[in-house]
Amino acid sequence: MFDSLLLPLAGTAVIIGLLGYLAWLLWQLRAQQRRQAAATEQLAISNQEQHEHRRKSMEMIALATIDGDCELSEACIRVKHLLDYYPGLAADPVYRVIGEMYAEIRQFATHEARAALTLKARAAEDRARYQIEQRFGNDFMACMRALHRQMLELEGSRFDMEAALGPRVTSSGAAA
Repeated sequence: MFDSLLLPLAGTAVIIGLLGYLAWLLWQLRAQQRRQAAATEQLAISNQEQHEHRRKSMEMIALATIDGDCELSEACIRVKHLLDYYPGLAADPVYRVIGEMYAEIRQFATHEARAALTLKARAAEDRARYQIEQRFGNDFMACMRALHRQMLELEGSRFDMEAALGPRVTSSGAAA
């Protein structure tokens, strides 16, 4: 009689154990999903904060350039680096001049490297930079006015990664 009860009891114990393990796995899965949702939300908040900081920075740089408080080459370098986060925006023909001007001024020494230059070398770079600023000046100022207007329009906007990156190109070369 003991043997006839042992097998159903063992089976019941195994089933209860498996159900307990299944419940524990489901609990772990839900906990992981909650952590992932919280991490996704935190990433979205962080992206939004960074977006607003970049937007405000571009607005202020454009305004300072328009007001004559920021040199064109400095504005170009700063805005170019900020636009790198928004390839879709950077591809807009209105901002073409930023990339063109940046291509010509990016080789100039900055910060410590500039301080390490001799006075003669620094003066030569300044003259070359001034010539570039003169050549691009009108187009660059028009670009800064357009950028300032667009950044004001984007105030309070939600960050959208897909829109920021622009259209994706597939392996066939077509936009996705």
